[in-house]
Amino acid sequence: MFFADHGEYLGDFGLIEKWPSAMHPCITRDPLVIAGGGLPEGQVHDGMVELVDILPTVLELAGVPTQHRHFGRSLLPVLHDPASEHREYAFTEGGFTIEEEAQLEHSPFPYDLKTSLQHQKTDLVGKATAVRDREWTYVWRLYDPPELYHRAIDPDERHNIAGLPEHADVERRLRQALLHWLMATTDIIPTGSDPRMPDVDLPAPQPVGPPAVI
Repeated sequence: MFFADHGEYLGDFGLIEKWPSAMHPCITRDPLVIAGGGLPEGQVHDGMVELVDILPTVLELAGVPTQHRHFGRSLLPVLHDPASEHREYAFTEGGFTIEEEAQLEHSPFPYDLKTSLQHQKTDLVGKATAVRDREWTYVWRLYDPPELYHRAIDPDERHNIAGLPEHADVERRLRQALLHWLMATTDIIPTGSDPRMPDVDLPAPQPVGPPAVI
């Protein structure tokens, strides 16, 4: 398997370095090549895929059961039938809250100016989430207005059309999909019990008989 943790700004948008809250396609669209092991060759899937799908794919190929809860989906069906639908939406998240400023990294050269800016203006790396389907991209930012891009005519996502009445239905649909994903993947119960929780084995109270009649 060949893949990357993120893309890069190589002059795109006048930038040369990745950014924690970046949602542009040059950052979020990563290469993914899966080959070998008797898998079909020379196929391309142009649907929605997330990097979290790699874990369940490897586990299924190895015949290993999942040891913890995750939100990936095995790509094995797509590898055998690239025309099949894997996901309706792909999601991206990044950035921080202003309250997390003290926990942000301090880096030496050549990243010193970049990380210093994150401390000076933490809202520039504010939390952001994005949802994409085959045609549209919707970005919701904690400290900035939302963004909507129609990739069919704007593949580089340069023209924000959020708020335009003619796209209100699309924006509403993607915003609802984003909210559903956040609710479904946030604050999950760990599969293992918390070792800090003591065992409680108290005797159950005995039933109380009817009151005495005087």
